[in-house]
Parts: sequence; structure tokens; C-alpha cells
Amino acid sequence: MLRRGWPAVPFVVLVTAICAWPALEAPFTFDEHAGLVENRTVQPGSPVSAALTYRFSPDQIRPVFFLSLWLNARTGGIEPFPFRLTNLLLHIACGLLVGLLLMRAFTRRAGDPDRTSEEGDDPAPTLRGRIAALSGMTLFLLHPLQSESILYIWGRSGVLSTLGLLGALLLALAAADTNAARPRLRAALWCATVAAFALALLSKEEAIVLPLILFIWWTVAERRPVGEGLRRAALLVLPAALFLMARGSYLGAVGRQVYARGIWDNMLSQAVVSLKMIRLTILPIGQSVDPEAGLPSMGPGLAALAACGIIVLGAILLARVSIRPDHTERPGRPIHLIACGVLIAAAATAIYWLVPLPDLMSERRAYLPMLGAAIVIAGIVQALLPLAIGGDEGARGVPSSPKQRFFAALPVLLLMLNLGPLLHLRARIWADPVTLWMEAARHAPTRVRAYVNLGVYAADRGDLEGAAGYFERAVAADPTDHEALFNRARLYMEAGDLAAARADLEGAIASSPGMLRARINLGIIFIQQGHMTAAEETLRDVLAVDPGEPRALTNLAEVLRATDRTAEAKPLYLAALASDPGYAHAAARLGVTLEGEGDLIGALDAYRQYLDRGPASPEQDQAVRDKITEIERRLSAAPGAVRTP
Repeated sequence: MLRRGWPAVPFVVLVTAICAWPALEAPFTFDEHAGLVENRTVQPGSPVSAALTYRFSPDQIRPVFFLSLWLNARTGGIEPFPFRLTNLLLHIACGLLVGLLLMRAFTRRAGDPDRTSEEGDDPAPTLRGRIAALSGMTLFLLHPLQSESILYIWGRSGVLSTLGLLGALLLALAAADTNAARPRLRAALWCATVAAFALALLSKEEAIVLPLILFIWWTVAERRPVGEGLRRAALLVLPAALFLMARGSYLGAVGRQVYARGIWDNMLSQAVVSLKMIRLTILPIGQSVDPEAGLPSMGPGLAALAACGIIVLGAILLARVSIRPDHTERPGRPIHLIACGVLIAAAATAIYWLVPLPDLMSERRAYLPMLGAAIVIAGIVQALLPLAIGGDEGARGVPSSPKQRFFAALPVLLLMLNLGPLLHLRARIWADPVTLWMEAARHAPTRVRAYVNLGVYAADRGDLEGAAGYFERAVAADPTDHEALFNRARLYMEAGDLAAARADLEGAIASSPGMLRARINLGIIFIQQGHMTAAEETLRDVLAVDPGEPRALTNLAEVLRATDRTAEAKPLYLAALASDPGYAHAAARLGVTLEGEGDLIGALDAYRQYLDRGPASPEQDQAVRDKITEIERRLSAAPGAVRTP
């Protein structure tokens, strides 16, 4: 294992899979319900164009991410296991690319003045380099901060984006290494670089920092000339600029259209968050799916900002030592790799400093910055390994005795023994959503999201009293939280308290005008209260934003039918059925409409389609089957029945 270094890779990959496995069959949780279970664009049978153009929010479009969800649903249905397994496999692929990237840092090129006579002309890294690279890869694969990206399906966007970014980075470096006498190969590699970069950007916007990461790696880790680094990074600035232009044209704005706070307040907050993430990277204890983070007061915020500035400035000063005025290529030394890792981690978080997102802190945002941590640990292992080996062999990083080989392997073994159990523990917590959100409530008792999710799970179990208690706590913590108000309104609707449900839904809409689910439920309440004009206006507002929303189409059709406009209603039922292959309710309502018109054959087809799409409950299944039996009996008694126009 230690002679060539890389036979250990399958073992590290196997340990990663074993540690993450307990959560692969966990039920859907958090945004996975709205993003997958209730998202018609990724349901089996939906067209691929729907996934490619889907917006989870008005200013967010990630076609490669949603295409991957669509492919998962098409091949394995809407079941958690295939989605989470895909996340794990993508994460392992990212880890392997991290290993390949780190191996470059220890590859000695021809003409390197630091070569020793023992190394000869072999460009392969020494054992010291291979162990250091393997250590960085192990950290990236097994660090428990990666758990949210691996186990939470919505974290896949960051994993896909990082996979594309790493692929583009390696391809760009390979193009730079290609002999100028082979221009076609170099051009092909650059085209592949741009394609991988595009896939990364279309998975998640944070990949836009690739040109900066390429420049940092080029000048600091590989110690190549600054001018060449700037020219190669500039080649990637053009596709990044085109992406921003296309985004602005399609979405109406380059960045977020709704900012949660001012830029200065966001920078102070992110400084505190960055220090928390550094602490969690070094000591991963106290993790949470919904960590506590708020706007700090001026004093602590400025202190955190100064601390972050000192860390980055220190890395820049160390990096300056690595910049060479000549064109001699040689691999980085420990101090250079540590500086490179810090700067890449800082670059990977830059977008969150500049764009004030509603959630200040999220563990899945640590995924790309973990590349920087992997580079740092590789540099540290490279520096300490000679001390562990000892003797003249240690100075050259070439252990000879079994004892020295054991100590050479120790960094990787220690990382696996320390990080593996922690990742496994996170997986066990993610395996049970109630445990996951109870932990979040314990760590952040003033946050609302944990109580909302606990209330949803209680309602799913039939514990309506417990659910009401959780929603009350959520509303008490934040009376304007739209998710808390929306879910409490659902309980009121089931209990028949339409006035209370209406008040909560109107509050949710006031807090989040783009919450279409709340508008649809408000339209349903207006129907139940007999306010047909208000119901029609509300549902048409929904369809103005999302013309294919099946629940809005179906309930608007109900309004039209109730106001003697059945001819206008029937196309809406059909549009709802065409919009969502898994939506059955529109088929049942269409069947009722056609049966009322005397079109028994059409009603029979609609009821059968309802059964094919999946009834909402066994009671509804039986009711529709009884309808089908009755219509078949009536048709057999009147064989001349025909479909009405």
C-alpha cells in the first residue's frame, strides 16, 4: 500500500461509503419535500425541458442540478435511496479529483533544481508526497462537515458544482502542460475546460470563483509565473462573464433579487460565520442542520472581520515567498501549500460575503472551501512526515524499515480513525429526521425551522396536538415566519377553522409574497367560504407566476364550474393533468364534471386515469372504483351511450 501510495485509495473510498451508509434510506426531509416530492418538474414522466427551466425561487435556476434530479426520478422513482446514493457517488468522485489535484503539487518536473539524486528522473511524487496527497483526499472525503452535502439531497448542487470546478481546474492545468507542438490537443483540453466550467456554473453559482482558484493554485501551489497565471485565469473570466450576462437576461438580474440585509451587515455576519466554520473544521463538534447565526453587534463583528483579514493577509504574505521571477517549474513546499489552501478556502466563500442570503450559515456551504482545508492538511503532513519517519530517510521522505513505513501511514490512519466515526455519527442522525431536528432545536432554541419541521413530522404521524404545539412555538419565536404560518394554517384547515387558517395564510403571503403554496390554499379557503370572485383572483395570480401549477389550475376550474363556466373549466383540468404526470386530483374532478354533463365514457376514462396516477388514500381509491363500477353498469344498460362534445 505504501510503496506506490494509491492502492490505499479504494480503502479510503470504502470507509467513506460505510460511514455515510446509515443515512441513505432516510426519509425525505426539509426542502426535499417541496423540491422533490411536490415538484412536478422532476416527477417520472415529466419532460426534461421542465427540469431544465425550473426555478426553485424567482432568482435561482440550476438546470444541471435539476436535470440530475430528473434522471434520478426517471430511473429510480421518487424514493430517497437512489437520490442519496447518487449524492454519495458524486462526493466520492470529487474526492478522487481532489487527490489528483494534490498529486500535482508533489510532482517534480524536469529541470527542478530541488531534485535529489535519489529521485532520478522519475516525475512521480515521492512517498512523502503521495501520503500528503492521500491525507488531503481523506480529509475531504471523511470530514463530518461534508455530511449535509452528501446526505441532504438539496446539497447536491454544491457537490455537482465542485465536481465541475475540479474537472475544469485539472483540465486547464493539463492544457498548460501540453506541449505547444500539439495545438489541437491543447485546444481540445481548453474546450473541455470551458464545458466543465459551464456545467459547474449551471449546477450552482459559487463555481464562478474558478478563475481566482486557478490563479492561486498556479502561482502558489505550483509556483509558476504570475503573468502566465493571469493569462490563463483570464481565459476563464470570459465564460464567467457570459454566464452572468445570460443569467441577468433570463432572470432579470445578475445576482439575488431580494437581499436579506445590507452588504456591510452581511460582511460582519459572515466574518463571525467564517470563524465558526474554521472552528468546526478543526473541531467538528456541535454541528447542526440549522445552526444559530445572527447579525453581530459592531464590536464582535469588527473583531471577527479583523481576524479573518489577518488570516488572509498572513496567507498572502506566505504566498509571496512562493512566487518565482523566473520560469523554473517546481512543486510547492509545505508553507506554500498551507498558504494556497487558506487562500482557496477564502475565495470559495467570497460569494457568501458579497451576496446577503437569508440563511447566514449553512454547513453545505463548507463543501467547496473544504478543498482549501484538504490542501492545508496536505501541506502540514508534508512538513511533519519527515519528523515521524526520522533519520536520513525522513529528510528525503523515503522510509525503509517497517516501523518507518508505519509512521509514514499514520497521518492517513489518524484522519480515518478520527473523522470516520464522526461522519458515521452524522449519518445516523440524518437517518432519523426527528432526531435531526431535535438536535437543531437543542443547539438553536430561538430558531424557527426546527419547530416547523418537527410539527410537520408530528402531523404526518397523526399527532395533531403535538404538531399544533410545535407550530405555536415557531410562531411565538417569529410571528412573521411564512413556513410556520403556512403549516399552522394547514392544521386549521383540517380542523375546519377557516377564519384562523385564512388569517395565517394572509400573514404568510405578506411575509413571503412569492409563496405560491400559501396563495393556492388561500384560494381553496375562499372557495369553501363561497367567495368565488376572491378565489378566482387569487388563483389567477398564482398562474400568472407559474402557468402550469396543477393545484391552481384544478381549483380555478372548480371556481369556473361553480359559476356556470364549465366549458372554460374542462381545458384547465386537462392542462393540470398534462402539467404533472403524478397529479391525480384533477382527473377525479374532471370525471365528476364529465359525469355531470352526461359524458359517461369521458368520465370513465378520467376515473381510470385517476387510479393510474395514484389515489391520495385507500378511501378515495375505493370511492373511485365504486364510481367506475356504477358507470360501467350504466353503460352496459345503455350501449348506445356516446361522448358529449
